[in-house]
Amino acid sequence: MTTKLAIIGGGPGGYVAAVRAAQLGADVTLIERDRVGGTCLNRGCIPSKIMKTTAEMLDCFRRAEAFGISVDGEPAIDMQRLLARKEKVVSDQVKGIRNLLDHHSVRILSGTGYISQAGQVTVRMEDRTTVEVPFDRLILATGSEPLNIPAYPFEGHRIISSNEALSLDRIPGKPRIAS
Repeated sequence: MTTKLAIIGGGPGGYVAAVRAAQLGADVTLIERDRVGGTCLNRGCIPSKIMKTTAEMLDCFRRAEAFGISVDGEPAIDMQRLLARKEKVVSDQVKGIRNLLDHHSVRILSGTGYISQAGQVTVRMEDRTTVEVPFDRLILATGSEPLNIPAYPFEGHRIISSNEALSLDRIPGKPRIAS
């Protein structure tokens, strides 16, 4: 009898477990409310490394003359192109993970899963319908998200999370310190 495995969360813990379990013969359903790849791929490690590399390159261009390289004009970042590049890299990686999951016949459900009874996860799909997923084994790989501090809630302008910081369409100015 094939083991039915349900995994809630499609980040690195969830999708890697899904692939390995499928390789070992399990019937795997992966439940993810956002895009596979988790916080690291979509809003963390990968986007931040793209931004960091761009900043390092800008710094190198600004110091180029010290190395005998002439650069005409002041180097500048085109934020729209940078954000488009970031999105393309992330999208390509998400597609790669989805292809890997498809290759191993992992069923992917886009929605929010919760344990509705022993041996069953109910998934509230994006279109508000529900799907029941029976399981013999369950992996909870729910990942992480920025912590909102009630006294200083994220409001999208002055107080932002890493999610918003990695999607800014302009470089912020220096903060004004109240005296």
